[in-house]
Amino acid sequence: MTTAPLGTLFHKSIAAILTPGSPAHWSHVLAPADLADTSRAGERLARLAYDRIVRHHLNANREVLDSQTNEVLRFWSGVRNMGEWLGGVLEAAHQTGAISYGGSGWTGLDKLIQVERELEWRLREPHWKAPVVVRGRVDAVIQTVQGGWCAVEFKTGDRDVEADLAQLCLYHEMLRSTNPEEAGSLALVRFSPARSETLLAAADTGAAQQKLRALIGRLAGVLPGEADELGEKLVTVLGEYRTPVRLNRTPIVGPSFIRYFVTPERRVSVAAVCKQGANLQIRLRTASEPIFSKEASGIAIDLQRPDRQTIYFRDWMNRISTSETGAGSRLMAGVTLTGEPHFVDFSNPVSPHILVAGAAGSGKSEWLRTAIASLLVANTPETLRLVLIDPKRNAFSELKKSPFLLHPAAIVCPPEDSAVVTLEELVVEMEARYKLLETAGADDLSAWMAATGKRKHRIVCVCDEYADLLAGSKKERQAVEALVTRLGQKARAAGIHLMLATQQPSRKIVSGVLQTNLACRVALKTTDATESRMIGCPGAEKLLGHGDLFFRDVGEAVRLQAPFLTAEDRQVLFTAR
Repeated sequence: MTTAPLGTLFHKSIAAILTPGSPAHWSHVLAPADLADTSRAGERLARLAYDRIVRHHLNANREVLDSQTNEVLRFWSGVRNMGEWLGGVLEAAHQTGAISYGGSGWTGLDKLIQVERELEWRLREPHWKAPVVVRGRVDAVIQTVQGGWCAVEFKTGDRDVEADLAQLCLYHEMLRSTNPEEAGSLALVRFSPARSETLLAAADTGAAQQKLRALIGRLAGVLPGEADELGEKLVTVLGEYRTPVRLNRTPIVGPSFIRYFVTPERRVSVAAVCKQGANLQIRLRTASEPIFSKEASGIAIDLQRPDRQTIYFRDWMNRISTSETGAGSRLMAGVTLTGEPHFVDFSNPVSPHILVAGAAGSGKSEWLRTAIASLLVANTPETLRLVLIDPKRNAFSELKKSPFLLHPAAIVCPPEDSAVVTLEELVVEMEARYKLLETAGADDLSAWMAATGKRKHRIVCVCDEYADLLAGSKKERQAVEALVTRLGQKARAAGIHLMLATQQPSRKIVSGVLQTNLACRVALKTTDATESRMIGCPGAEKLLGHGDLFFRDVGEAVRLQAPFLTAEDRQVLFTAR
């Protein structure tokens, strides 16, 4: 679909129907007489969702959805089932007086259902080293006919019931922390392939809640255990090599590595400690040397985590939103050590283009696909178009029928297709847009849209292996370099952006002019220290692979973990849109 997979579109539809004041709110089409017949209520609510939310998405993506008939039918069945379910909930609320209908319409709506409620839970167990704050968003909180509340999670499939219930139990505990005197209840409601409800009382979740607390403590790194033991070994090994240090802060446990903070003992230099990487790798039996960085309070040492965790892109989709202008210029580069998404904003003058570098097999193509997915989630084809240069012919093949392509031939596979012609087309578009900016007296695309009230999509050109474009004749190489340089210098204001990836970040490939115009860098694991320094991210040769990366735009590089975009999620995001 245009803004998200069908499942996300379903949640958008039900949120609109349940939100008071929304043009798609159920009160616009349902009277008390309609509630007595849940089938009729379901039909009216499905029609409301179609008219206000769904129709636009279906029409905008008709060509793509022609090959997704079964998925669309399942989606629509879920919408109809949702309507019938909501009709039953409203009928019960009406019968008990929770909502009422008079000459001015329905009353009591603001107290019946809260949609997409943001939750925050601060918890600490006696044996934890620090408190933990957990944030989330529950689909709905409904006031029950008995006068209590019920946390409700909506699902459109039956992939993993146990995981869904665990998620709901977490939301329930977060809600109960704000109302400890009210136990509340839980409901997992599935609308596709058939409607089903799983209801649990608070008393039924005791064992699950204990497991959740233990899991939260382990993931947050506040449980005494492996992190503490590894820290003790770190201090011991450094002492044996006559570079004694002391731990000065609680370590931070990330998905791939643990960051320890140490202060050298008296007469021990920082340089001497930082030279112990190879010794630490061997003695601590890690796959790569630790990475050292200086801090105001001492030295930060990143050690490979013994039980490395995988983070999935699907778990971060709700954190990716469009910008205020609706242009969706933000791209998710990765997740910080503290578990926050780190974004690149193409509209920012310091990060209009990105250079991605890493050795063969380091995950450049995977990172590019995840970056593209983050753009698709935050955009529609009216706000974003893609041009994809794919010398390997398999990096972007799943996007061949995407409505986000600038045109049907916007996936370019050199040498059969000409990258020079494609880049020339972008330069022509750039110059045409500059004429529009001049006419409107606007500095950039965002200012032009604000001044004119018109919309124009951003264009992101992604090249999976830039060095391959330079491997042809001298004339072709010169043409590519000249066009990329011109786009790098001017294209940002016109809303055109470059993402170039290479496994050869040498001076021969990444020229001085390119270095200047693609100052925003993503460094995955490189072959050696020379390549790391070439892209401005020293230490990239020590990264752990599998999405472990350095990101740099202004100042020092930041270490991030790229979420993993599974083949299943790619299928949904890249083709069923």
